[in-house]
Amino acid sequence: MMLRSAAAALAAATVLIGCQSSGTAPTIAESAPYDGPPITLTESSGSHVGSVEAPSPGWQISRDRILEAKGHTRIFVSLTEPDPRFSYAQVIVTQNILTNVDADKPIRVFARVLPGGDSKVKDAAYRPVPTASTVR
Repeated sequence: MMLRSAAAALAAATVLIGCQSSGTAPTIAESAPYDGPPITLTESSGSHVGSVEAPSPGWQISRDRILEAKGHTRIFVSLTEPDPRFSYAQVIVTQNILTNVDADKPIRVFARVLPGGDSKVKDAAYRPVPTASTVR
């Protein structure tokens, strides 16, 4: 009997843990326009692809989250500035990031620019990127 109760408690705990959120929702600054390197949308292998034209090779782009919203998918990306301790050629570099969202699905892209180097700033608000969104 005790083994059966322990198994039932374990099953209930597993269900509750599985239903919990995977974190807090990203902070979005809807009223402030995105002012980082240009981001546009392209398509590859049937998926949306974000393309960033960075002013130097030191920039890094990362896909942070993908969230389903009413009628569209929200994609959150971070662009990290070059580490100021190093020198980089002043050459425009195109970087692509696959979204894994079907190209026929509407998306809205949100981006933020983080400082490079040893900066501890990792929680800047995301801003809408109209040039990389199929939904306004």
